[in-house]
Amino acid sequence: MNAPEQSPHKELSPRSGWLKHVIALVFGVGLLWLAFRGCNFAEIWNYAKGVNPFYLFLIFLSCIATHLLRAWRWVFLLKPLVPANHKVSFWNSFCSVVYGYAVNAVIPKGGEIVRLVSMSKMENLPWAGVLPTLLIDRLLDVLSLAIMTGLTLTILPDSVKAAMPWITQVGIPMLAAALIALIFLPKLSPIMRWFLNLAFVQKLLPASIKHKIDELMIQFEKGSSGVANPVMYPIITLITVLMWALYWANFYLMVYGFGLENLVKLVDTVIVFTIGSVSNFIPTPGSVGGFHVFVKESLMLTANVNPDQAMAFATVLHLMCYMVTTFIPAGICYLVNMLNSRKKGPAI
Repeated sequence: MNAPEQSPHKELSPRSGWLKHVIALVFGVGLLWLAFRGCNFAEIWNYAKGVNPFYLFLIFLSCIATHLLRAWRWVFLLKPLVPANHKVSFWNSFCSVVYGYAVNAVIPKGGEIVRLVSMSKMENLPWAGVLPTLLIDRLLDVLSLAIMTGLTLTILPDSVKAAMPWITQVGIPMLAAALIALIFLPKLSPIMRWFLNLAFVQKLLPASIKHKIDELMIQFEKGSSGVANPVMYPIITLITVLMWALYWANFYLMVYGFGLENLVKLVDTVIVFTIGSVSNFIPTPGSVGGFHVFVKESLMLTANVNPDQAMAFATVLHLMCYMVTTFIPAGICYLVNMLNSRKKGPAI
């Protein structure tokens, strides 16, 4: 197996972007204020503490299952980077996924760096090869959300369209961008190498730098080759569909947890789920604020849920899906890996 290249710690360090994180935090707090504005906190608490714990447990299992599915999909995407006689550890993939989620809950998008670095180190893989697999992972999410948005537009009530007109405008651009990026990603490395071989570039760049970039592009091409392999399409599609079905199931289960099944219909949960999922693109820690606003407002508009109950619904669901089911598995992974490291002892 190729030795990993120098980790991109310096280039990707969050220290240089501290102001960006402060702004993201302030933005999240502002959205939280907007979500809770006009609500009765005592009523929100009464609704929240009345949630059926059985459905919370089912949501916990569902969220863990989505982490496992994402880790499994990542193993398939990483296959081109390893020799035929080597298997990417599912455990390492799962731990990297939950580590990333845990960091995202504190630092917006910082988890992607953690996923990249942790997987590169644990599997001894070049980060330049792991990077495109992360890009593919996220592009598949964008593609899935774009498809869900398109389907939702066919059942969207006029009240929601009037209150959230942006929904009708994001679906097609999002779908087009994701498809173009997925198609273009495997072509990026050959294009870059062609550019480096141009006469004027050869004169401008020192041979050492050109050689380094060429090595990075080779690894990048390996990492992006999974999405260009038609054999991989069925399994990647199946895993992605299962993941998103479980993401939706969390919303549906929470409806029963709050006893809203007679008010919030199945079709309503699809709408609320799609709108709530858009909040993942708002750069706040753990989608704080954006998720609360979108889920609350969509519940009120689609099913006439009262504001306090809608706010309690959004808060409990966010706590379960973004915090509890993130930090618990991340903590377990950290403890297990730390204990295994101690058992192995220092390298000789």
